Amino acid sequence: MSLRWSFAQHCCFQAIRSGVLCHKGRTLRFLTLTSCVGMARSIEACFKLLVERIERMTPGRFVELGFVSAYRMEHYFPGLGHDEFVDFDYLSVLTSEGASGVLHILYFGDYLPERWLKIVWSEITGGAWIANISIVNVSCDDAKAVSFYVVNQCKVFNYVAGQSKYVHHSYSRDWVYRGWRSDFDKLKSFCRIMELHTERYPTSVISSDFWKEWFYWLSSRKFYNSNLDLWIENNIC
Repeated sequence: MSLRWSFAQHCCFQAIRSGVLCHKGRTLRFLTLTSCVGMARSIEACFKLLVERIERMTPGRFVELGFVSAYRMEHYFPGLGHDEFVDFDYLSVLTSEGASGVLHILYFGDYLPERWLKIVWSEITGGAWIANISIVNVSCDDAKAVSFYVVNQCKVFNYVAGQSKYVHHSYSRDWVYRGWRSDFDKLKSFCRIMELHTERYPTSVISSDFWKEWFYWLSSRKFYNSNLDLWIENNIC
């Protein structure tokens, strides 16, 4: 028997798929962070501190601390300078599992040594040791196939769909881009108009297939300086 999704779960699905489309071609990783009895702070507060720690790390710092050997630095951080900060664009789903919840996180960004992650997470939480990272394979040229591969194969979506354990989700500013939600709703409304009133825009190259058009917009957004109205105007003439 299928469960009806809440509004928040629908929003989470849209955010997952949008982030995957926005970062198409980059390495996607799946991170699990658990809680423990007697947490030093809430799991959300712990994750906020972890993100701050991650964003202060550089390849050189990992080498200095002994988590990455100097001769392997280029292997683990290709194209990233010794003192450049690592990238971490994430979407996290909090569930009611475990002692005080579990975070299931999708992230695009640089390599994080799992041993370092376990030590830091245990320190921040006051004893939670389980912190696992795995790579999600999304090397596919078809945007729809990429999205459905992620939502079907990556465990994070199972928790979005399971109402009994899903609590809420959050994401970093660059998981998609700042202000993406309003553009998402605007383009979705325009695609509905195209579906119902195609005669209004006889020369439009924008179809009623929203997800296809959303991917086209994400792919060309920087060229249009994030101006969706200009993109629509140029594509309906």
